[in-house]
Amino acid sequence: MRAGVIAKTACRSCRLVYKKIGGSINLQALSEVFSGLEGVSILGGNEAESTANRFSYWASEPLEIFEFKAGEEKPFEKLEHALAKYKLEDGNSNEISEGIFCGGWVGYFSYELGRYIEKLPETMVDDLQMPLIRLGFYDRVICYDHEEKEFRLIVLELEGDSESAEEKISGLERLLEDAGNINMPLPVKGNLDDIEFSQIKSNMERGYYLDAIEKIRHYIYDGQVYQVNFSQRFECDYDADSIKLYH
Repeated sequence: MRAGVIAKTACRSCRLVYKKIGGSINLQALSEVFSGLEGVSILGGNEAESTANRFSYWASEPLEIFEFKAGEEKPFEKLEHALAKYKLEDGNSNEISEGIFCGGWVGYFSYELGRYIEKLPETMVDDLQMPLIRLGFYDRVICYDHEEKEFRLIVLELEGDSESAEEKISGLERLLEDAGNINMPLPVKGNLDDIEFSQIKSNMERGYYLDAIEKIRHYIYDGQVYQVNFSQRFECDYDADSIKLYH
């Protein structure tokens, strides 16, 4: 492979297999089960009140992770290379309800990725060192249909798999069974009066923040910019095990 050239890789064919399961399993309990797994992605996971939020998803243990970090080159070429590794077979994907995620890549694209699309000044220090792109490829997903009140266990059977589609389905069924054995009480309503805000830290002093806002107002008034994405970071230390929002 020549320097700067991304080699073409073989594409793995994916066959969609799914199973419908009825029943009333607490969605918080299912999220609790997944919280103990590796590489978890939960989309939704709470009771939806809108048709726009009809489906919730739980996935874990991705087959592959794709990351692109600041300072690297050719993000979109590398992304295209990663996405081309898997292809869903034609056929039974039309049998599942329209709009359902059928497995594949889940992740995020950073706002800072825009610097690879247009030239922008860099004035901030990247102290968090988070990837600009991070995606995981999931071959098994639990989907809950809030409208039909049922689960769909969705798996992708790939060429060269060490597990059959039936074994993957059985693994998802065990996770649902584990969730069904958990009694999750309702969370207590939050009380802002009990929050100790002095423990929350910002990365900006008050004076610096107000001065920056004043500068932004002048920039907009003078027509130099029409929009500014100005933000500050809040953080605090806490012990997750000690925070119990349950009765």
